[in-house]
Amino acid sequence: MTVHRSPSNGQNVCQADLGQPLLPNEQSSHDRGSGTPRHAIAGADQKSSLDSTVGFFNYPWHRGANPQNCTDINAELEILLEKEEAEALEARRRTVDNAADPESFVALETGDKKPKTVCIDSLARMPGVMIGLVMNIMLSVPFGLAFFPQSWEPFPAPRAVGLQMFLLSTLICQVTMTIWSEFDCALGMMMVENIPFMHDLAQTVIDAQGTGLDALATTMTAFAISTLFIGGAFYFLGKYKLGRIVNYFPRHFIIGCIGGIGVFVTQTGFEVSTGDSWAWDADSALKWSQDPLLKLWLVSVILVVILNILLYFVRFSLMPPIYFIGIIPAFYVATFLSGTALDNAREGGWLFARPPETDFLALWSYYDMKLVRWDVILSTMPTMLALTCFGLMHAPINVPSLSMSVGIEVDMNEELVVHGRSNLISGLVGGLPNYLCYSNSLLYFKCNGGGRTSGLLLAGVLAVFFVKGPAMIAFVPRCMAGCLLIHVGLDLCRESLVDPLRTFDMYEYICVWLIAITMTVGGMTSGLVFGIVLSAVSFTLQQMSHSDPIRGTMPATTLRSTKTTRRSHEERRVIADGLRDVKVVQLQGTLFFGNATDLLLRVEKMLDDEKNTHTLILDFTLVRSLESSAAEAVAKIYPVARRHGVKLVYNRGSTDGFPTSAPLSPRLSELRAEQSTGLMLHISDELDDALAWTEDQLLTEAYAAHKLRPMSIPDRCEQDKRPLPERQLQKLCPDEEPQVVTRLFQCMERRDLHEEEVLWKQGSMGDYCLLLSEGLLQSVLEEEAGTNEDCNPGCLVGEYTFLKKEQRMSTVTAKRNSVI
Repeated sequence: MTVHRSPSNGQNVCQADLGQPLLPNEQSSHDRGSGTPRHAIAGADQKSSLDSTVGFFNYPWHRGANPQNCTDINAELEILLEKEEAEALEARRRTVDNAADPESFVALETGDKKPKTVCIDSLARMPGVMIGLVMNIMLSVPFGLAFFPQSWEPFPAPRAVGLQMFLLSTLICQVTMTIWSEFDCALGMMMVENIPFMHDLAQTVIDAQGTGLDALATTMTAFAISTLFIGGAFYFLGKYKLGRIVNYFPRHFIIGCIGGIGVFVTQTGFEVSTGDSWAWDADSALKWSQDPLLKLWLVSVILVVILNILLYFVRFSLMPPIYFIGIIPAFYVATFLSGTALDNAREGGWLFARPPETDFLALWSYYDMKLVRWDVILSTMPTMLALTCFGLMHAPINVPSLSMSVGIEVDMNEELVVHGRSNLISGLVGGLPNYLCYSNSLLYFKCNGGGRTSGLLLAGVLAVFFVKGPAMIAFVPRCMAGCLLIHVGLDLCRESLVDPLRTFDMYEYICVWLIAITMTVGGMTSGLVFGIVLSAVSFTLQQMSHSDPIRGTMPATTLRSTKTTRRSHEERRVIADGLRDVKVVQLQGTLFFGNATDLLLRVEKMLDDEKNTHTLILDFTLVRSLESSAAEAVAKIYPVARRHGVKLVYNRGSTDGFPTSAPLSPRLSELRAEQSTGLMLHISDELDDALAWTEDQLLTEAYAAHKLRPMSIPDRCEQDKRPLPERQLQKLCPDEEPQVVTRLFQCMERRDLHEEEVLWKQGSMGDYCLLLSEGLLQSVLEEEAGTNEDCNPGCLVGEYTFLKKEQRMSTVTAKRNSVI
């Protein structure tokens, strides 16, 4: 009978927790192709991120949910999805019913559209088109003005050029999404998360070229090249089916980056409110605490406080957009009642400066290649690469989230290709990075928006604003733009720096704060690099805290090798006594520099405390991997054992050797070759071999101490000339007289087995037991992930269920031709 029973490796089947979403784009192993089935992201937080106004930051897993990788989907989840689809379908039916004739809904779903139903469909979708337009126009002002640092003074062009760049990028993305995306409710938008990186690019150029038109040309060229990088990366990922790339970023690393962006957006909100730049020093703090800056940013803060109070009592998804839009007429009413002229308000910093009348084509006049410093462009490459890496995180999250929310199954990789096309086109015409905006698209869908016609209509209106829109900036109150940015920034800070306290351990939570602080003080690129380093450090600390290298320590009292059945009664007695001083240390998991040193210290302490230890067996069967530093620490255990006079056995647990690329086996072989006297070191591939070597050492020492008398082979043959099976049975019954064993043997019958012949199946009744005389049998637990054990000659098999009259607990098969 075998001696080593490894624990059953049960399959870990996790099912979607409806309260905690999967990381978007994680799919089960049986999902089709590269698509994004609904159940791959089921359970994601469907709360519209419009609660924080701009949901492009507000990914579903920000709200405290842990990403999970599920391999199964239960019936409850399917029922929930069907219910959600039915509710969404009914909502759209009611929307169309309220608009006009109910037949329009049927025509809408079947595609059989008459002129009447086409008009009704278009009218029914107009609210969605208006909402989408308002969101894009409203966001274009604060973010368009944030592309270039406020400290860039004098700015060599009207700052409204940023608004044009925002609208151009959004327009290109909207047209591309409308034509190629599988979402009929897709709304594109400029990728505003990258604005901090754009500031880093601009600052690098300013430091090299100053603040003139040549610096602007170089900066805008750097923006366009970054857009081409992002477009090429998106296209590559989609083309080569690499849509899961975001899964390889640690979650706390992404949250920390978003925390840094939250601080940046908040700071930008204050700067937009006042028209002045902020610096993290005492002089700037003193300046901002006095008029005229104090009252400018204080009004924006008061508006943010009022909005949050309203959101606490009013649960309405459109509340923030309505509030922000309402600030504009409220400002003009307040100006009128106070008797303040608009020109005076503009001079006091309450309104943006009136941009000069220019042709919309003037945007491209700033791309003067003669003024571009290409050496400066090369110096910004690290920031461009950081911008690209960070930009790639958004689409693999937004696409599956929207797929789940609207109930439309799309191919993730195809959507990435669409993103690639959009950004490549945008970069070629001097635009900025863009993407599918999750929150705007969801709101558009809920307002019955969708369809190619509506998408193109929305793009057409954006084109009009792109041509004529910059002039409207003069009528937008600074407090409105500042309020929007401060609200979004503070909400991001809360979700990334406060809420994770409940979901991250202390190491990860500290990393989130350190990444955000580094991004704020040292810039976005420094924050990304520092975040990667911190992720590695936090992983190491977690492994050191939670990854115990030792699964258990036990004496080998109850363990025996398969050779025991062929030993005499006296030899087995000596072995039983000696194994009490043999220690087996079962190792587990990943051994690396963080826990291997702890292993060495614990082994040394164990040998110091237990002076009578004869042999130490280190079992590596459950070790998954072993890095080079840990391999060196493992090799150092031998000198420690030798110093204590303890024999050491390394059981590799596999014929492939140790689970490491480090030359640990050759290193141990060299140590074994250096042994001058005695055998103190042994390397085995199985625990059975390790125990057999240990037993041989115990017997060798017993014979040397004359505790056992060697028996010659002729003496043994003269003593027992019975058949081999009967002698094997005698060894199983050492205390019985030979006559008793002979009578028992006569009750048994011989049977020859062929290779792969099945003796019994798991679950069958145990109506007999057997003695294996020759060959090899294997016992397999059918439902325990392939757990098995070999039965060697001389062992009794199936006696427990035979005597108890119970069902067989395993399936027994002949591994080769055998005799029982």
